[in-house]
Amino acid sequence: MSPSARNRPRVLVVERNEDMRELVRFALTITGLDVSEATSGAEVLALLATPDPDGAVPNLIVVQLELPDMPGSTLVTKLRARGAWMPVVIIGRDARQFRSAMAEMGVIATFDTPFDIDDFRAEVLGAATLPSR
Repeated sequence: MSPSARNRPRVLVVERNEDMRELVRFALTITGLDVSEATSGAEVLALLATPDPDGAVPNLIVVQLELPDMPGSTLVTKLRARGAWMPVVIIGRDARQFRSAMAEMGVIATFDTPFDIDDFRAEVLGAATLPSR
């Protein structure tokens, strides 16, 4: 990884649909974010359990509401139980109906699909560049 890439905020996109993953990755990469991808909750948990060679963790995670192996809310609960408190954005069909319950778990935004990519990008960029807590 180049030194400039190491200094960019990192976003992990967890989305089962390849087309949606590519759209989100492209939308966030053009804003200067370093984007990595996963397709399941188990993959995320394994990624975060394995130390990154650079010692970096995502500044923010975008999670699809309906993953192939677990609901997005279950993934967020498991992340929190492991001490991972980075901001989370939830995307998916009818995601906003879970907004209040998700807010208690540190989810900063929910986006129903389809969503306005510019609004999504602005929300993610703002949250990913905040200082870590």
